[in-house]
Amino acid sequence: MLTFDQDGKLTAPIAAITYDPATLITGAKPLSVSIDYGTLSSQYSAPFSVMSLSQDGHPRGELSGMDIDSGGVVRANYTNGTQMALGKLMLANFDNPNGLKQIGNASFEATNASGLVDLGEAGSGGFGDIQGGALEGSNVDLTEQLVKLISAQRNFQANAKALDTSGTLMQTIMGIMN
Repeated sequence: MLTFDQDGKLTAPIAAITYDPATLITGAKPLSVSIDYGTLSSQYSAPFSVMSLSQDGHPRGELSGMDIDSGGVVRANYTNGTQMALGKLMLANFDNPNGLKQIGNASFEATNASGLVDLGEAGSGGFGDIQGGALEGSNVDLTEQLVKLISAQRNFQANAKALDTSGTLMQTIMGIMN
């Protein structure tokens, strides 16, 4: 209970009040709360106003994206401006990469021909760097391939028409000879 005198000055409690640490269900370390009413509390005949406010953490933020740097560190970016390292990518190397067995579109597994896997970090011991933020491009020019497909289709149609005309001409000649 807070007690004030006639001038609106706090008379009790004068010292800071410390509450027992609260154990949070989120798994964070216990929360300690200490409130000092002595320097910041008064009771005047005026509307309420906050005289002092401070914070020692970050405001709430949501995941806004992820980045991978050249060393393979995966970082989460949040809307409150903070970044957090989540982990590090491992690279695999084989004595004979051509000996790997393809088990999906971009998935491979080791075989006796590929040799044993050698794991390591990007940029160390013969492992290359990771180029973060880059998209892998196709090695096929889609426009060129589409033009070739259309040309092939037209050539097929023209050849089919030529064969049809040739067949009709042969029938006409055979009809005249009979």
